[in-house]
Amino acid sequence: MTAKTLDARLLVLCTVRAGLDSLSAVLQHGANIVCVVGVAEPQEEARDSISGWADIRLFALQHSIPFIEVQDYTLRATDDREKFSSLDFDLIWVAGWQRLVPPWLMSLAKWGAIGAHGSPDGIEKGRGRSPQNWAILMGADTFAVSIFRLTPEVDDGAVIATQTIPLNPWDNIATSYKKVALAVANLVIGVVREPDLLTRATNQEGPFFYYPKRIPSDGMVDWSMTQREIWSHCNALRHPYPGLRTQVDKGGLIKIWSCQPFKSEQTSSAIGRIEFVFQDGSFLVTCGDGQLLVTEYESEALSWTPQVGCLLLGRPFSDTLREIIQRHESLGQHQPLAPRIQALWARYCPSLDESSEAVGQENDH
Repeated sequence: MTAKTLDARLLVLCTVRAGLDSLSAVLQHGANIVCVVGVAEPQEEARDSISGWADIRLFALQHSIPFIEVQDYTLRATDDREKFSSLDFDLIWVAGWQRLVPPWLMSLAKWGAIGAHGSPDGIEKGRGRSPQNWAILMGADTFAVSIFRLTPEVDDGAVIATQTIPLNPWDNIATSYKKVALAVANLVIGVVREPDLLTRATNQEGPFFYYPKRIPSDGMVDWSMTQREIWSHCNALRHPYPGLRTQVDKGGLIKIWSCQPFKSEQTSSAIGRIEFVFQDGSFLVTCGDGQLLVTEYESEALSWTPQVGCLLLGRPFSDTLREIIQRHESLGQHQPLAPRIQALWARYCPSLDESSEAVGQENDH
């Protein structure tokens, strides 16, 4: 049964599925949503640029909520800007919008705008990009999510409220998103019911640290890692993300959507070699400490099927991590890396000058 409608009028910016889960939960509590804003469906070649894109129009129709579709994700286009001129709202809630909200839009809201961000180390020590992916990849056991007042900068507004959720070893990026979605909804409803929380928000105190951006090519597997490490990487990159990746010589790219540790043993077999194929199509691959079971995958080459002896190619994680960090530093901004990323660097890349050699792996793809 839907709760009594609350008075605060919300304008919601949302373009990803996880945001819709939060929005759905907030609606169940009776929030007054005056309009939902979504981005037009991206072209196929640009789909990875909005991980988890969702058809917000359909959701709005199902819930009888006014909807605005914008063409420019940055909200800079004049045509898009004019669509907001007739709206009257108290608060902007960014429920899933992977771009900064422009000042002109925030100025239209009587109470300003709020967003959510979190990391295994909280908002102050975990600003930046892809924090949930990094949390799963690194095996974090908690995730602290905050709602905060938006400013023109990245994740630096005053913090309104925080909730810490547990992450289990069996969580993946999809279940993490669901947990965070419900936590965010709970925090937002708290603000809608008690708007004075906005005036009591506390400024963030440094030092501040950042998680670096990830791109699809960062998901290339390193078969020399342990089963548990590869499993964590796969869990961090499942839908709606582009997947853990491997390649077959002359066979194209393979996306691994699901895998699990299977057998721990020392072997003389080549890293990345398919050792056995089961009747259901799943297969065992030799990795750093045994054999990993790959249970769900997708090949660019439709004719490809796993065969015993086939060598799956990967890339040393040290090379991938080095590229991620160098890309982050090349932005020229003072954004110190989060302590957990620094620890990864110390573990896998103890020296920037070290030469990276892949045993049984390819480095040029």
